[in-house]
Amino acid sequence: WDRSGTIVTHAFDYVATPYLLCEILWRMSLLSEEQLGVDTSATRLRPDDTDYKLMDFLAVEAPNDLSSEGHDLTAGELKTDRPVFVHVRAKFREAMDSNWPRYRVEVPDGNATRIFLIGKPSFYAQGMACRGTKGYVAWDTRTKRFVWLKDAWRIDYERMEPEGAILGKLNAEGLVNVPTLVCHGDIRNQKTRTPDIWEAQQPGLPTPISDAAL
Repeated sequence: WDRSGTIVTHAFDYVATPYLLCEILWRMSLLSEEQLGVDTSATRLRPDDTDYKLMDFLAVEAPNDLSSEGHDLTAGELKTDRPVFVHVRAKFREAMDSNWPRYRVEVPDGNATRIFLIGKPSFYAQGMACRGTKGYVAWDTRTKRFVWLKDAWRIDYERMEPEGAILGKLNAEGLVNVPTLVCHGDIRNQKTRTPDIWEAQQPGLPTPISDAAL
């Protein structure tokens, strides 16, 4: 199973042929975490981790936080060069749900990797076979700023540019009301397998959505 669909074997009677089930379980026991579907680019944080405690600190309301009213962020009266809006910190505080895990995640930034700290997503799409989109108020450990982090399995068609690349072009053109791109990329070149199987078994038919991690 992956975000593009589900692949199943032919049905068999595991009572009559128990060795088949045993072999399946044996083969699964030999798989690596990556082969089992674990995203090793995300590291779960524990309560005694420094980054976990940092997130608790960042969630506390600060006296210099700006209201949601209009502000001139270039004005000299700002008390910090890294202003935080009240609603942004409040959303980050909501993400510090004690019943939800926290993670340190990797995102490609050109030839480098940038690290973000995330908690509970502010938004996540429902359904098993979909792009699995999630949105987080995240902490950028490089710039020490809150950012919006979008995590999704992007559609991978020929001549279809990634969303991050399109945002970069729009930013370069100076278009207003467009999100400012920080970084983007496919996480460790992760790619779903269902479209490959479909194409091999359905020659000549259109290939369904093929996804890669964003």
